[in-house]
Amino acid sequence: MSTLELPAVDAPPDDLPSGHRPIVLVVDDHGPSRAVARTAVAPLGAHVLEAASVEEAWASLVDPLPDVILLDLMMPDIDGMTFARILRADARLSEIPILMITAATGRAERLAALEAGVDDFITKPVDRLELRARVATVCRLGRFRKLVEERQRTASLVTMAPIGVLVIDAVSTAVHFANARAGELLPHLALGSPLLARLDAAASAQLRPLLGESTPSADPVSMRWLLADGTRHCDVAAGRVNWDGAPALQLVFTDVTAMQRVEEQLHRKDRLDAVGRLAASVAHDFATIVQVCQLHLHRARLEPQTDVLRTMHEDVGEALRRGGLMTQDLLRFYRRPDSIAEAGACDATFVLRGIERLLERLSPPSIVTTVRAPELPTPIALAAHELEQAIVNLVSNARDSILNAGRIDVTLTHDGDGAMRLSVRDTGTGMPPEVVRRLGEPFFTTKAEGQGTGLGVWMVRRVLEQSGGTLEVQTRLGEGTEVTLVVPTRPVPTVEPDA
Repeated sequence: MSTLELPAVDAPPDDLPSGHRPIVLVVDDHGPSRAVARTAVAPLGAHVLEAASVEEAWASLVDPLPDVILLDLMMPDIDGMTFARILRADARLSEIPILMITAATGRAERLAALEAGVDDFITKPVDRLELRARVATVCRLGRFRKLVEERQRTASLVTMAPIGVLVIDAVSTAVHFANARAGELLPHLALGSPLLARLDAAASAQLRPLLGESTPSADPVSMRWLLADGTRHCDVAAGRVNWDGAPALQLVFTDVTAMQRVEEQLHRKDRLDAVGRLAASVAHDFATIVQVCQLHLHRARLEPQTDVLRTMHEDVGEALRRGGLMTQDLLRFYRRPDSIAEAGACDATFVLRGIERLLERLSPPSIVTTVRAPELPTPIALAAHELEQAIVNLVSNARDSILNAGRIDVTLTHDGDGAMRLSVRDTGTGMPPEVVRRLGEPFFTTKAEGQGTGLGVWMVRRVLEQSGGTLEVQTRLGEGTEVTLVVPTRPVPTVEPDA
């Protein structure tokens, strides 16, 4: 049967994938037959590998693997059917299409070849047009299958990735694609819905310059957004892509909430270290001032006394005592900021009665301050100066929350469960939930610049935790706040008289 000679061409025809040069392995012990196969597939622009034996063919099966194998049935060493079984048993080679070239036309031989793994047959003598068409079809289908597998693998990786991936229309911001993680970061966002409707003002302002038909920048743009209803901080990389032939934006979200928390903790630690060093410096200078004042107070007490002077001396002495204890606290804050303070105990009733006049003086006359405490001693697991400092801090905060006239009630009661409850209730403005959540963070304050350090409640909470106590807050906007210290009881040590 005569065949038509076709001239070789250098480029593949239009029906093959663009830019792909097929690799064809021809396994045949007959040289002229290999030449026929080579000239038949030449117009495809194929790279042809030739092997005169199964052993040569096996040695040539290295990356890149052939797109198709043209295999002669009758071979001198190992026949083509056996070689087909060997190929199908190897996971690396099992998907390569095999076209068997054979003169056998019997049904039994062809069924046996199919069972061995052969995909199709070319009957001898070879029709070159048919051979070329079969090879082109097999190569096209093989490339399509590989592209589908690659797309499936990519889709699986994107779907399961711990980062969010979102594709939106470059004009309307309608969502074309969103993986599972993007859905978690942007809850209630549906395909086809506009992304801008789910973003806050800050994120929308960053995204708008990237929208439109033209590409503002060829490089990806980095942004930081607050997502998941304001609970997650995300770094967002946005870049221009094509989606179904239309301009689109691909957004990649990386959750950096944990990293930001670590950065904030490190920043707070640095600030606390700086405050500690400053506290130590202030404490040394303040201790010197207290000592000078105590010396002059001692000399003043040697002079003739009146009732008024005696009362003034007692008030000054008590103030200096508290100043000395605060100095010790400042030094301990610097030297042992992360350690547990030595266990202390005091009679809370005695301490509260002792600073009652001081608490009244902390507020203007328009704010009434009342103190209620049991008549009997109430021993708690706080040192006296720690309790004094905590009460003064809370009363000062309560005073600042009252805009005009109001009242502050300081109440000490038994918890009934082995603890004492000391509450400070005010009729001030109250606090919103977001402020309550952050209450006790170091350096967090709602006061104006220069009017608060953000360390008062933090130090109260820290002292409570060291003694095994807790801090409770009840507040309502416009109605006031009640802050309660729940402190375990602890016997106050007594000093035995000398024998």
